[in-house]
Parts: sequence; structure tokens; C-alpha cells
Amino acid sequence: MRTLKIQNLIIVLMLLITASCKKAAVNQDNDRDSLQKQQAVTELNTKYYVSAAGNDANNGTSTSTPWKTLNKVSTSTFGAGDQILFRSGDTFVGQLQVSSSGSSGSPIIFDKYGTGAKPIIDGANAAGGAYGAAVIATNKQYIEFRNLEITNNRTVNRSGVDKATAYGILISNTSATAKQYFRFTGLTIRNIYAVSIAGVAFNAISSSGIRIDGPGLTQDIRVDNCLITRTTRFGVSSSNTMDLVISNNQMTETGGSGIQPKQAENILMENNTFDYPGSNIDPRMTARGSAVWIADCKDVVLQKNISRHVRGPQDSYGYHIDHDNTNILYQYNISQDAEGGFVEILGLNKNVTYRFNISINDGNRADAKTLWLSTYGGSDNPGGGPSDRVYIYNNTVYVNGKTPNIDLSTGTNVHVFNNIFHVASGSIGQTTNIKPGTDISNNLFFGDVNTTFVSSSTSSYTGDAKFTSPTAADAPLGFRLLAGSPALNRGKGFSVPTFPKAGTGIFSGIPTNAPSLNVDYFGNAVNISGPVNIGAYNGAGL
Repeated sequence: MRTLKIQNLIIVLMLLITASCKKAAVNQDNDRDSLQKQQAVTELNTKYYVSAAGNDANNGTSTSTPWKTLNKVSTSTFGAGDQILFRSGDTFVGQLQVSSSGSSGSPIIFDKYGTGAKPIIDGANAAGGAYGAAVIATNKQYIEFRNLEITNNRTVNRSGVDKATAYGILISNTSATAKQYFRFTGLTIRNIYAVSIAGVAFNAISSSGIRIDGPGLTQDIRVDNCLITRTTRFGVSSSNTMDLVISNNQMTETGGSGIQPKQAENILMENNTFDYPGSNIDPRMTARGSAVWIADCKDVVLQKNISRHVRGPQDSYGYHIDHDNTNILYQYNISQDAEGGFVEILGLNKNVTYRFNISINDGNRADAKTLWLSTYGGSDNPGGGPSDRVYIYNNTVYVNGKTPNIDLSTGTNVHVFNNIFHVASGSIGQTTNIKPGTDISNNLFFGDVNTTFVSSSTSSYTGDAKFTSPTAADAPLGFRLLAGSPALNRGKGFSVPTFPKAGTGIFSGIPTNAPSLNVDYFGNAVNISGPVNIGAYNGAGL
């Protein structure tokens, strides 16, 4: 009996081993099939080359058989993962129309090949007149643009094109289905000018280096490490977008704002530099615009940006919050020499914050303002209404030779505290208008600051802030505090305004509101239970 049991056990074990081996073989075959399928997909991904010395009759699949024209590219069909590579140093005249979409994990990529200057796509000097956009993608998705130079200096209009428009790259979703995944990396976009904007209403002008619009939703967009310069109005503008990150870019001499998102949700703008927004060096420029201007947006973080020399007869602040925005956080930015002023918040906003920013000599118009709250609700609702839950705290404001005013005449639940208002020369608040009941407290004032503003601040302090070297050339380090500064350890503790999406999605790097996770402009820890310094610097006296 024992022998039979042993024999049966041996048979069972042999059957199990055989089944296991068969399963392993099947799995190995499946893995091999999967790998072969992946390799097949990879092999289908093709690189196409385009050269000014090429020929459209070529197959385009090698550097020795390149295509020649944008028309050939625009009329060809591409598969997911394909790359279209333009030869460095060459210029391609006409319009690049993106004809195909990529897929998740396999975008279609437009890039350069070879060494030397970026290849140029010139939308303006085409036969028949200038195109409205040098590059256009309509109802496409999963697209990347890398290392190209785009220009569209429109002087001769093309039939059927609005003479008041000009785009470097235009991404448009006119469908009912959301389009996603666009990457713009290492681009130079320059001289994007409409033929003429004479007689066109300011808000009707949308000309931009990069324009992303609807009416359909476009999402998952990244603009990184690009140079955008000399445009009729915007550097980057968008509407009907979600999950938009604009980072590490340089935008110079834009006719309007460097960035303007509108009707958008989930926006992160960081580490950008803006020089001379609102430029008027060309008559085709709008000559007005804050460095960043948001309208009708939700969940926005603007941080670690530098704005210099904003110009314009209206608005034209460093970074302004237009109307109908919700959950907006502006932190760790520098605004220098903005013609309009430092803080502009228009009507019908909810939960908006300026904190740990440095304003250097902002406000050099007669109507300029260091702080301005308005009820304006847009051209379709000019009466608008007050903004609710406004927080302006731990900012450093330095004025030398300017005379900006103060207008806090509207708003509900407005809090202005722990800020430095330091006037080396000139003044702040010659005209001051403050709504009764506005919470103003624990601010430090120095120089010619309107007494109405000073007296409205409970627990206020006066005296030289004692900056280390308060010049624009030494910013931001020059706006730290020396030992003995009256701003040291005199700020009040506070409850941090909520930013609901902190720590999630594109805001994964934005700390949640635990006291130990809050930092000042310079990265020093801020214990919000207090005491803290007044102003944007929370380190020890130097």
C-alpha cells in the first residue's frame, strides 16, 4: 500500500512539473510574441528628413534622400512615433500643417538634424502672401515640436487670412473631443507680426508666438526652454486648456503679455523671465500688457518668475489677476519697473494670493498703484463685483523715485499683512482709498507712505528695513535683511490660504499647507504659527 501511494505521488509530481514547463513555454512564447510586436511597432516608426537641398520626389527616409518643402511634409501622412527632422541651418518658407496625430507614448516629433543653427520655418515670405500661422495643427494630438526657429513677420496679406492676426504656432481644437499632449521645447519664436492692427479693438487681437485655442478642450501642454520675442501681442496665449505648464522660458519685447491663459484650468507658470512686455518698438504691437495676465481661470500657480520693464497705458502690472478667477497663488516672483504697478486684482475673483514676492520700483504712471482691487468683470460685465478672499502677505515693496497709489476700495475678506512698504525716494499712496473693515496689519513702513495707509494697519511698524543691497542689479539677494532690521521676527502668525490641488498632478511640487513646509522667497523655512519676519525674507539678520 505504501509503495502504491509513493508511486501515485511520483505520478502527480511529474504531471505538475510537465504542466509547469508547458506554462513556462507558453509564457516565453507570449513574451517573445510581445517583444516581436513591440519591435515591429518600433521598426514602423520612421524618421523623415527635410533639407533645402532635397527633392520632394525622394523617399525622405535618409539624410541622402531628403524631402525639400513644407508642402511635402504637410501633405504626407505619418504614423505614431514618426519623426520629421529639418536640416540645421536651412530655411523653409511656407506653412507647416501637422497632418497626423501621434498616440500615447508615441508622439509625432518635429525636430532638427545636423549641427549648427536651428532650422527656420518662415510663414511670411511665401508666394501668394503671408500665412496666418507658420505652423498649424487642427484637431490633432500627441505632437512635439523641438529645436526649431519659427518666424512670421507678415507684411503681405494672403487671401482669406485676417490681416490683424499672426501666429508662430497655432494649435486649434474645433472638435467636440478633447485633444491632448503637446510639447514645445527649445524653440526660438521671433518676429510674429500681423500685417496691421489699425482699427482693431485691443481685446480682439490674439496674435501670439504660441496660440492654443478651442472651442474644444486641449490638455496636457508643456512649453519649456523657449525664446519668444517681438510679437504683435502675446508670447503664449491659450483658451479652453487644462494642465498647462509654462516653464524656463524667456519672453522679450512682446507687444502685450508674455503669457495670457483664459478660460483655463490647472496652470503652472514658473522660472520664466519677461523683459519689456507691452513693447512698442513696432507699430504693429499692441503696446500694453502685464507680464502675466489671467482671466476666467481656475487653479493657477505662478512662481519663481522675473518680470522687468512692463509698459502700457492700462493694466501693465508685473503679474495681474483679471476677472472671474478661482484659487490663484502668486508666490516667489520678482516684479521690477512695471509701469502699472505691483498688485492688480480685478472683479469676481475667489481665493487669490500674492505672497513672498519682491516688487522693485513698480508704478510710474499717474494712475499707477502698488495695490489695486477693482470690481471690473470684463467687457460683457463691466459692473462686475468684488473679489472674495484676497490675501496679500509677506511681500517686499521697494520704491525709489516713483509715486504709485493705493486702492483697496473694494473686496470682501481682504487681508494685507506682514508686508514691507519701503520708500527710498518718491512716495506710496499719495492717493489712498481703503474700504472700511479691510484687514491690514503687521506691516513695516518707511519713507513717504500715505498716513491713511499707515494708520489703517494695526500693529504696524516704521523704520528702515535695512536691506543688504536694495538695487535691481542685486536682486533678489540685495533684498535680504541686515541684523537690526525692524522687520525681523515682527510678523504675525497666520493661517495659510488653501490651494486645493497642492501636491497633486502638475502641482505635485507645491507643498500642502503644513507649517513646516512653508518657505520664503529664498527657501528659508516659515513657521506660520509665528513669529515670522515681515517681508519676503524670513532668514536671520545678516
